[in-house]
Amino acid sequence: MTAPLEEVRTCELCGDTRQRIFEVYERFGEHFPLVECEGCGLGYLNRRPTEAAMPEWYDRAYGTRHRDWCPNPLREVKFRMVRALLRLRQRGGPGRLAALPLERRWQRMLARNHMQGTAPFARILDVGCGHGAWLAGMRRFGFDCHGVDTAAESAEAARTAGLAAHHGSLESAAYPDGHFAVVRFHHVLEHLHHPVRALTEAARILAPGGRCVVTVPNHAGVARQVFRHSEDVPYHLYAFTPDTLGQAMDRAGLRRLTLHTETPHPHSIYSYLALRAVEWLNDAPEATRRAAEEFWSVANEDRVREFRATMEFFDAIGRGTQIVAVGERP
Repeated sequence: MTAPLEEVRTCELCGDTRQRIFEVYERFGEHFPLVECEGCGLGYLNRRPTEAAMPEWYDRAYGTRHRDWCPNPLREVKFRMVRALLRLRQRGGPGRLAALPLERRWQRMLARNHMQGTAPFARILDVGCGHGAWLAGMRRFGFDCHGVDTAAESAEAARTAGLAAHHGSLESAAYPDGHFAVVRFHHVLEHLHHPVRALTEAARILAPGGRCVVTVPNHAGVARQVFRHSEDVPYHLYAFTPDTLGQAMDRAGLRRLTLHTETPHPHSIYSYLALRAVEWLNDAPEATRRAAEEFWSVANEDRVREFRATMEFFDAIGRGTQIVAVGERP
């Protein structure tokens, strides 16, 4: 790759210049040291693609990835009824009773997306929206959906799907103050050159009481620290822990509501560990290989269930594979 690289001399979060090397990665013939700030613990690449060069790196690695939307007519009819019931619910009065059967499903959907308390038909924003899959799903529930993506092809695909999508950074969209009820960063913040600035902008464009929902890989997670799972260098510019993500939200002026770790797909982690075991076993004695092959060959649902319970323990102590943080604009 010939795209320009830059060194990072100060921590984005605390401004400290002291750093220790966590690991050095080699990608595309280049070396990318991942360091940890000695002041606050934030992990970041101290040699990384410049902001202007980032699209070239993404294009070469990923190409254009989007899908054409083919709405299911029966599903659309069902969600049209859902939206009609939500309007009755919002108006109140006797008509509200008609929406009662929908209430449990509505609350489950809000909880699943960490949007508890968000009103029907509210305006929401997905930063790094891609081709708009999540927004299209939320639009079925009647939300006024907007997206931002730095990839021109992704933003265009979202617009083709009928979504309001801005091509560029969050800051370049220049939304008005207090414009959104929810701003979402789903596995996006770690890709940004200035994540604290992006969170500060999110706080500005949120209405009072609005929610900023952030999901990032957990640098302190057991899968990351022990097995180096979920590395995506040089696209992941930052490596957050629960503590450093909380600090970033505090600096942005967001009031923390919840911050926890979770492992959403234990089956995939289990499969990943199996693959890493196979790599290791290539150099192991034959008897060890046979024993391990026997272990993995009987990997049934009971074993996966046991593994899920193990990951739930790590989730509870802040060592799950991803961090979910919800902040509120005061």
